[in-house]
Amino acid sequence: YMTKQTFKLAEVLQLHQELVGNEQIQGLLGLPMTMFAKFRLGKLVGELAKEVEAYQKVNEELIKKYGEEKDGSFMIFNYVEDEKTKEKVLNPNLEKYSQEINPILQEEKELEIPEIKIRDFQDTKVDGYYSVFFSKVVTE
Repeated sequence: YMTKQTFKLAEVLQLHQELVGNEQIQGLLGLPMTMFAKFRLGKLVGELAKEVEAYQKVNEELIKKYGEEKDGSFMIFNYVEDEKTKEKVLNPNLEKYSQEINPILQEEKELEIPEIKIRDFQDTKVDGYYSVFFSKVVTE
């Protein structure tokens, strides 16, 4: 059963991280759980992946626009050297980047996601707190 749910893009990105994990958190998908629960989460990741991919393209463009190339990849440094004083100052391009990326992160997306019940995870043990998953996805 699928259900429509509205997310801010920032929540979509965070939820995707909560499910697949990164260096800081273990993704929910990596935990032992029933096949049914894993299947549902897999479908959810599939829905989120399209939005994550579209965001990454836009983000990359903005980093190229406001950043500089170093070792073959573009990045925006937090601090740059002032040309006159040679002191480290906050990079003005960082602010420009933020002004463009923040409204994008606040955009609302209506996604069709699988209905996920908390009982499907009754045997799953979690260490972390998966805030978007708990507040916006799982139902009782």
